[in-house]
Amino acid sequence: LRDELEGQSGGGPRIRHQYTRTAGHVPLVEIIAERYSEHLARTIDPMREVAVTVGATGGLFLALQAALAQAERNHASGASAGSREIVVLEPFFELYRSQAQGLGAKLRTVPLQFDQEHRSFQLDVEALREALGPQTAALIVNTPHNPTGKAFDKEELLAIAEVVREHPHICVISDEVYKFMIFD
Repeated sequence: LRDELEGQSGGGPRIRHQYTRTAGHVPLVEIIAERYSEHLARTIDPMREVAVTVGATGGLFLALQAALAQAERNHASGASAGSREIVVLEPFFELYRSQAQGLGAKLRTVPLQFDQEHRSFQLDVEALREALGPQTAALIVNTPHNPTGKAFDKEELLAIAEVVREHPHICVISDEVYKFMIFD
């Protein structure tokens, strides 16, 4: 301990046996920010834009909780209607339903259409457009999609972005847990 404290006074390492920063250990969030800055082609601030959670389930819950809290703040300020709805593309990962219920939100689904010719699921942009509105707090986009395995293509993702731009109050949660598991 003495060596650690003396090293710190000379600019050395800080004590490593205390609690870490709540949103993640600084060296870890810095590495994550560097990685995603490259991936997203923009600079990510590790201290303001990266949070490390105990697994994807906890991270998703916190993201939904934050989206619903922001919707409540928007409603309280008169900026939007009360938004207590979470929209997902169906079929969907069943955890989305239980987390929405646990947060007191309504889960609204938008069915993907099965294309027999291509033997794959397709996004119904008009159905998505009809589902989103002032009541929507969050849209979860899961790609590659669980349980279908569908990876949305660039055109579909751009179509989703176009629809969401019509509703700037909506928080889009991009669930990409399987993004490194795409096979031809």
